Amino acid sequence: MRLLLLTGKGGAGTTTVAAATALHAATCGTRTLLISLDRPDGLGRILGTRIGPRTVTLSNGLHVRQAGPGYGPATFPPPDDFASPDDSASPDDDPTPRDERLERVLADADLDPLPAADLAGLPGAQDILTLLDLFPHLERDDLDLVVLDCPPPATTLRLLALPETLRDCLDQLLPVERRVLRAMARGKHPRGDGPPRDHLADETDSLRERLLRVRDLLTGPGASVRLVLTPQSAAIESARRAWTALSLLGHAVDALVVNQVINPESGPWPAELLAAQKDLLCGLAADFEPLPVLRAYHALAEPVGTSALAAPGEDLYGPCGKGSAGELLTEPAVGRFRVERRGEEYLMVLPLPLVDRERVRLSRRGDDLVMEVPGQRRVMSLPSALRRCRVTVASLRDAELTVRFRPDPALWPTA
Repeated sequence: MRLLLLTGKGGAGTTTVAAATALHAATCGTRTLLISLDRPDGLGRILGTRIGPRTVTLSNGLHVRQAGPGYGPATFPPPDDFASPDDSASPDDDPTPRDERLERVLADADLDPLPAADLAGLPGAQDILTLLDLFPHLERDDLDLVVLDCPPPATTLRLLALPETLRDCLDQLLPVERRVLRAMARGKHPRGDGPPRDHLADETDSLRERLLRVRDLLTGPGASVRLVLTPQSAAIESARRAWTALSLLGHAVDALVVNQVINPESGPWPAELLAAQKDLLCGLAADFEPLPVLRAYHALAEPVGTSALAAPGEDLYGPCGKGSAGELLTEPAVGRFRVERRGEEYLMVLPLPLVDRERVRLSRRGDDLVMEVPGQRRVMSLPSALRRCRVTVASLRDAELTVRFRPDPALWPTA
């Protein structure tokens, strides 16, 4: 399944581009799901229909829904009427309602219980619930394409960084050693005789694993981000920062979408305006090379409704057909995070565009590598092989950060 995330500076028309992209794909016969992670009213207004946590199917077969909390206690996690009966089963074997399980976990942690509705109001809980809501849709085998209409880059980056951030917090609050001691202290299985069970540790592990699985899906081979911007200097600078920050988090950016481009053939536009736009677009293509630049032309009125969205869809992807759909579904040919063995060393390579070497900060913290660029920080849990290595040198060349590791003799087994 192909996964496409769209984000852009406020006012760039990201929701319009996301809707046009999904509608175009569905019209071409692609099984497409469009999910809004932004304001609940934004996508519904553009499509001219009301959307919510229950999946809506439009006339051309496009499936649409709103992700995240905000619909009451029953949405922790939200009901999934789009799934088959087998898919709707709980992923674990505990039949206890989730809100009761949460209260039990809070009691086990010596905290006062909160209703599930109140939990959604805690700082960061909205983002956690949004990611949990995404999880079942990113693993579907009856869809060809999932399009995510994401909020502006700052909010999107916070959301995408959450799984690794929360993993670190959970590991510090309830480390493995403490989980073992708690389990031993239980002594008796809550359902009868059997191995000890710690509900706090169980729920912590479940939350941690699901969020990290969401991160893996969002950074997988079939997933990529497209940055939406208008042909304006401020929007271009915002896109530059977003490309660097997204790359640091391991998300591949595969294209720019320039929205509201003036079409010289659409009217008698001032020559100065057309010349300025041409210079800006040429500079944009050079600055963001090798990313392709897609264009959606300026419309006299905001496109609202499925009929009006057909034009920007064809601007971006061409006439509907197998070729257009195939291009949308093709796995993007972009650089991604990788680990290579080279002689005695291991190389960890991470694409990191549009940033100077002097502005990158690296440090090792136990089994983690801490990486920082202006405005974004990532704590990466190292693969198991690299945890037993020492960092020897790091370099930034051709928009790729390369960190070299050499096995530590004290930690590496020898024959």
